Order: sequence, then C-alpha cells, then structure tokens
Amino acid sequence: MNTLDELGIFQELEKDLHRNKLSFNQDWRFFRGDIQGSEADDFDDSAWEIVHLPHTVRVEPAHCSGGLNYLGIAWYRRHFYVDKAYKDQKIFVEFEGAKHTADVWIDGKHLSTHYGGYLPFTLDITDHVTADGETDHVIVVKLDNSDMPDVPPGKPQGELDFCYYGGLYRNVWLHTMDKLHITDAIYANQQVGGGLFITYSDVSSLKAQVNIQSHIRNEYDIPKACSVTHYIVNDNKEIVSKVSSGLHNIDQQKDHTFTQIVTLSEPKLWHPDHPYLYTVYTVVYDSEVVVDSYETKIGIRHIRFDGEGFHINGTLMKLIGANRHQEYVYVGDGLSDSLHRRDAIKLREGGFTIIRTGHYPQSPAFMDACDELGLMCIVPTPGWQWFRDNDTFKERSYQDIREMIRYHRNRPSIVLWEPILNETDYSEQYTRTALEVTHAEYPGDQCYAACDNYRIAAIDYDVVYGAALRDHQGSFIREWGDHYLEQAGPRHTHLRCSRGTRDFYPGGESGMLQSSKERTDILNNILATKGLSGGALWTGIDTNRGYYDNIAVVVHWIYFVYPNIAIIYFKAKVNLLYKYRVFVQRQWYSLLMIGH
Repeated sequence: MNTLDELGIFQELEKDLHRNKLSFNQDWRFFRGDIQGSEADDFDDSAWEIVHLPHTVRVEPAHCSGGLNYLGIAWYRRHFYVDKAYKDQKIFVEFEGAKHTADVWIDGKHLSTHYGGYLPFTLDITDHVTADGETDHVIVVKLDNSDMPDVPPGKPQGELDFCYYGGLYRNVWLHTMDKLHITDAIYANQQVGGGLFITYSDVSSLKAQVNIQSHIRNEYDIPKACSVTHYIVNDNKEIVSKVSSGLHNIDQQKDHTFTQIVTLSEPKLWHPDHPYLYTVYTVVYDSEVVVDSYETKIGIRHIRFDGEGFHINGTLMKLIGANRHQEYVYVGDGLSDSLHRRDAIKLREGGFTIIRTGHYPQSPAFMDACDELGLMCIVPTPGWQWFRDNDTFKERSYQDIREMIRYHRNRPSIVLWEPILNETDYSEQYTRTALEVTHAEYPGDQCYAACDNYRIAAIDYDVVYGAALRDHQGSFIREWGDHYLEQAGPRHTHLRCSRGTRDFYPGGESGMLQSSKERTDILNNILATKGLSGGALWTGIDTNRGYYDNIAVVVHWIYFVYPNIAIIYFKAKVNLLYKYRVFVQRQWYSLLMIGH
C-alpha cells in the first residue's frame, strides 16, 4: 500500500498555506467586573491582567459549593495582527466555549452575541481585518455568567446542582483558509449538512461502506470548478482506500455538498477493547490545484440498542460507566486539554466503558481522548431541572441539540444522544420536537436518542432511562448510586461518605464500608438484568455543587476494575485516595499557573 508521503500528498498540501489552525490562547488582557467603554478599540487595557486560555474568571476555593463561585461580568481583550501570508484568504475565529453569554467586538465593531456556554461558535472576521502583518487589531469579548433563565440550562445558580464557572474556559482558534473551502459544520448551520459528515453502512469484519458528505463553499466572485478526494489512511499512514469526485461547477458565493461512498476491505473495527482509528484526509481542488485540506479521525463500528441490550459490531455488551462534570479544583471549568485527557485516562483505567457527560456537551479534548481510549459516551443537551415554555428558551435548546450533533457526529465514541433536559418537567411538544430534531440532524439507524421513561412521549424514543416501555426499545440507568433521601429526607442511607467539614453525609469507616457494599449490590443487579444496556454511576469524580454546601462525591471508582472484589471495601484507603487526588490537583494547578 502506498503512503501519503510516497504519493507526494503531504508535499502538495504543505506547498502553500491552504488551511491553518492557529492557537489564539495567548496574551489576553483580562478584567473581572464591568468597565464602561471596554469594547472600544482605543480603550487603555495596559493595566489589565495578562492571561492565557483556557481561563477561569477567578481562582475558586477547593470547596466552592453553595453558590460561592463568581457570577457576573468579565472582559477579555486581545491585540493581534494578521500575517501577509493570509492576504485574500478567509479568516475565522472559533471559540470552543465561553460561559455563558458572549458579546464580541473587532476594533470597536460589535459582531455577535452568543448565548450558551457549552458549545462552540465561529465568527467570520475576514472583512474586519487587514492582512498586512502590522495593523493592530483588537478583539474584545464581554462575558456574563449571571443567572439567565432563557439561556439553557437556565436554572439560577442558587438552585443548580453544578457550578456556572465563567470565562473563556476552552481554547480559541484563528482559522485561515482559501475562499473555496470545507465549511465549519456549526457556522454553516445546515440540517444534516455543513463541514464533513461521515457515516457507515454494511459494517462487518469483511468490509465496510464509508459514506462521506463534504460541504464546500465558494466565496470567490467567480464560479469555480471543484472536486473532492478522500484518502482513508491507517495508523501506518498507508492509504487503504480512496475516492474522488468529478468536477462540479460552484457558482460565486454559493455552496455544494459532495456525497461520496468508498468501500473498505477487512476494516479494523472500533471497539472499547481495541479503539482503532483511521484518518480521512480530505483534499479540495480548484480545477487541478489543491486549495484546501482537512483531517478527520474516524472509527468504523456498528451499534444497536434494542430489547436485548447494547450491541457493538454484532456483539452484545453491558455498558458500565459513570457521569462526569468538566470542572477541576481551583480552576473551575478552565481545564487544560491535558487535564481533560487525564480524567478520561483515569476513568478508562478504572474499568469504565461509557461516560455520560452530565449535563452538557464537553470539551473536544475530552472527546478526542474518549475516541482514542475506547470510552463510549452519552452526550446530553444542556439542562437540569429547568424548563421555560416560551419560544426563546425552546428554540435555544433545539439549537443546542442541533449543534451538539453537528459538532460531535463523526466520533466513534458517541453511542447515545440525550436531547431532553435532565430531570425536568418539560412539555409533550418539547419532548417530541427534541426527538424530531435529533433524527433530522442524524438520519439512519446509527442515531439513538434517550429520554427518561416516565416522560410524556418517552415510548417513542430509541432508548429510555429505566425500564423499557415497548418491545425492542433500549434501556439504560443514567445515574445510580445517588439517592434523594440523602439530601431532602432522613439520612437512612450510607450511599455517600463524608468529604470535608461541611458535608451532611454521615461518613466514617462504617459508612464507607456500607456505601461500597450497597453500590456493589446495585452494580451486580445491573449486570444481572437481562435487556438492560448498562448504567452510569453518579458520579465518576468528585465535583462542587452550585446550590448546596457540599460536594457531589463518589465512593472511589477504582474498585470497579474488579467489581466483585469490592467486598474488601477499601476501608481507610478511600480517604487516602481522596487526599491524594486533592494533592495531585494542587500540583497540576501550580503547573497551570506558571506564566499566568
């Protein structure tokens, strides 16, 4: 098999600057609070703190549950110039996450207001900058993470079970590309469209059909004769399959979607035990000239939820996992990519095969690690015990569903979408529309949507949380090991144990032993229940809570590596493990703060 090097593909791609993804994380000026006129291009920000992203608006206490985290306005300003090499190219700025309402200006001109802190947004700044290598431009972002009932999740911080940490807490990127280019799936805002959409059919160990949709936009003022070639490359950089389109004439300021199918012989299938990834190299031609290219990691697999349980590549498998919040001690949600990856590694080493990213889509760094490590995922839309039956809230929530699918749809790790609002009394119309939006965005038999089984219209969902309501419906336990009576009633359960001085949990060695035993009993019931796909522990890693003055804790998940040996209960080791985790987190924080 030929490699891309042998065919000269890499040399062709590197010959000119076709597409660049440049870090925009460094040297932001930051101010916590509000200052009138901060959006102006001539505003004097020289006294502001210099920070690097990902960034949290304030270093929080290790235990900041109970509404102690910062809520309010924060400003970010970054001066930059655009290199001469990018003259006549398209230039975009992508924010992976900004909590949770963001206003953006370039050189004093307001470009956009974005609502919602858990999904990315991209802005076209081409016409607002000069690519001469010297003009001083300034991009300004005003963030507000105050209570906003019509911005999902929407629930006020004082009533929410996790923290609305603020800031530019994920990466920011500057993208440059030719005017004839592959679009950004979220920016394109097309149903079942935009960017690259890769699905699979007829999957077996003998062959797999790879279906590739490519959305190309021509932003020149003249028509372009365009073609697209995809190379599927294995981990030795050998080309295992290739498909090329014919030339298609795309009119000026218009777009076109290429649909191509390629068959792969004897594919290595993606599975948690062997999460094999191929790379799809997509090359765009203007006649015979390469103008754009893109790399997409893919995992070929076939999944099915039904009355028997969960199947992957034709084999029945019980999914045992946990829930994960994205926060970290001191820095809130402002984790580096390496810390996201560290959590994924620890969860996978703990024996888990599925993670529910409760209660919102999470960082691409975490999701990349799940693809690579074989951690399957349930991805929910932002929501927690809050519903506003008005058009603004509902339309923003539906758009969240669309965007989380567009953003993550090519990932092999995602086996289940959760388009409903967690533990929420929403309307029947919302329930049905959320299901319709999900399947409209991801047609075919590889899209599964989940809903609590006690909700109106849950019978129509592909998977329910709890017992199935009809034949062939999948079922899963989204949270186990978490009991309401601990928080609102008599403390008759020991399912949690004490963390710190402010917890209301009984704690102590007897509580820890009982907690381990009771959780092991629940786990054994999940394993023994026929037809149940599996369950996710609440929670995989300790986190702060927004509304209550304690920490959402776990009897440490390490014992799940060999669940039947949990009879040992780990005794005092549980407390030692917790202390070790806090120590490690402090060391990581010290490293993170170097240079800040």
